[in-house]
Amino acid sequence: MSLTPRHRQELLGIVSLLVGAFIGIALLPTDVTGPVGRGAGHFLWMAFGAGATLLPLLGFGVGLAAFGRLSNVSPKRMAVLFAGLSLLIPFAIAIGAGIRHTADLGPDYA
Repeated sequence: MSLTPRHRQELLGIVSLLVGAFIGIALLPTDVTGPVGRGAGHFLWMAFGAGATLLPLLGFGVGLAAFGRLSNVSPKRMAVLFAGLSLLIPFAIAIGAGIRHTADLGPDYA
């Protein structure tokens, strides 16, 4: 029994929603997701900064697109959009705050 393209797309939607929910919970300052979630949340905060908050939205957006809830947006386009935004937003915040070098950051920034 093979999966039809529609079933594959719905499976992608379910997995995307689950991963988005897990990442969203992992980014919270609680220890609900265990050591894996704590490590993933710490890594995402260090790697993406404020842009990490868009990653759960990526999962939800891809899930909605896969279920056909967003009429003209494919799951691939939604993934590219949010992946790009998660990289650009931290840079935009730094430019807006006037941060040019690491010396511009406070001494307790780790």
